[in-house]
Amino acid sequence: WDDRAIFNGGFSGKLDIGSHANFTGDQLTVSIWFMLDDVTGNQVIWECGGQTTTGLNIYTEGNTLKAGAYNESSGWGGTWRDATISANQWYHVAVVIDASANPNTPTTNQFFAYLNGVEMNGDSTGMQIGSVGNVYLGYQSDGFRPSSVDPDGMRGYVDDFAIWTRALSASEITVLGVTPSNTPPSFNSDPFSAFEAYESDDPEEPLL
Repeated sequence: WDDRAIFNGGFSGKLDIGSHANFTGDQLTVSIWFMLDDVTGNQVIWECGGQTTTGLNIYTEGNTLKAGAYNESSGWGGTWRDATISANQWYHVAVVIDASANPNTPTTNQFFAYLNGVEMNGDSTGMQIGSVGNVYLGYQSDGFRPSSVDPDGMRGYVDDFAIWTRALSASEITVLGVTPSNTPPSFNSDPFSAFEAYESDDPEEPLL
């Protein structure tokens, strides 16, 4: 915890953190701490990509957290993992694409998602997702997949958002997902200071 967070409490705006060429590789890890004010309806935590092209998203359907990715342009309709969550509790979610062995074909053991360091339920089929355009926190922009979900903006908090252009191991994810309590960190007025992004094998080298 770094004692910084962003409150995203149901406002109608969006947090657009732009796009980056390195998102298009065959390895990618996304890591976010979050806490929701409620677990009613559908809420988007992270979204990038287009509804009928490629993308990666983390969202909720009621008290079920969903994390998934897809590459419709290359014939992969997508894989979503799931886990049960509660309101007013901090969680760590991480999504990992490790398609270095077979980047252009949907293959098992290439897509992983973790909640508090524990692998989420569901299939591990995945491939590289390619270009995804802009990345949004707490908001959907270019149409959502699955199209039947159509989530609202997030009502809650996020902290310590990070991206790596490599596939973090399960043990590394476990370290990221450890916190001494579910007490929210203190907040300041600078939301962008809460975001960190890392590149390659060096966890200290900025990506964005």
